[in-house]
Amino acid sequence: TTNEALKKKKEKELEEKRLEKQKKKAEDWAKREFENRQHYDENGQTAYSRGRSRRRAAKRFIDPSNELCFVPCSQYAGLPASGEPGSQPFIVNVHSSVYALVDLHSHLSTAEVMGFLAGTWNA
Repeated sequence: TTNEALKKKKEKELEEKRLEKQKKKAEDWAKREFENRQHYDENGQTAYSRGRSRRRAAKRFIDPSNELCFVPCSQYAGLPASGEPGSQPFIVNVHSSVYALVDLHSHLSTAEVMGFLAGTWNA
């Protein structure tokens, strides 16, 4: 009976070690998953995007004195043109033929596709 008791005790210890190892493995996996999730910082960047090299912004295109200039993108909150603080002060309507033209242009071009969004401003 002492052999059986020792055998059961050893089996119990092995099972406890196996469970502990399994628990640690699950905790490590959960920790890695948490760290790998894309968390946005105060600049709106993820850990992945912060680690990537970036091209320098084309400063020559950002010229507010020129009517035809590139405007840096901004982040808005709330409904467009609602007047809420931080909301987009305008609504953008794009005609369906523009989608077709952009799609055609992107398939025919071998270089980067970019362009102007033109329209009228009615405050």
